[in-house]
Amino acid sequence: MIEVKGQHLPFFVKSTEILGIDEGIIQFEEITTPEQAKTYNGKELMLESKIVAQYFKKDSADFDFLIGFELRNALNEKVGVINEIVENTMQVFVAVKTNAGEPLIPLVDDWILEVNKKGKYITMDFPAELLDF
Repeated sequence: MIEVKGQHLPFFVKSTEILGIDEGIIQFEEITTPEQAKTYNGKELMLESKIVAQYFKKDSADFDFLIGFELRNALNEKVGVINEIVENTMQVFVAVKTNAGEPLIPLVDDWILEVNKKGKYITMDFPAELLDF
């Protein structure tokens, strides 16, 4: 459903494509032109949890592109290089090779400040204590 002028209008998902951690493309059956799609930019989207799980299941394979990326903290300082994506039951982590070891940092959407594919780095605002092991 998409909220339009205070009403929730039903739409049917035709296809999805995950482009990155916080971005993707959803194609709806009812929206067939770019002009129609622009009228829905910025609108709130509501999906049933089973639909979210079906189309947007986050697992380690979704984040394989991050392997080799530099991890930076909120101060834009290099923390290390991501060398593995680790999936736990409830969370996906990045294993980061640092001078002090290899901590696991959870990929929490709210902590991700920037993903720069061209520069091959990800900037995250995570608790510094995660590096203390």
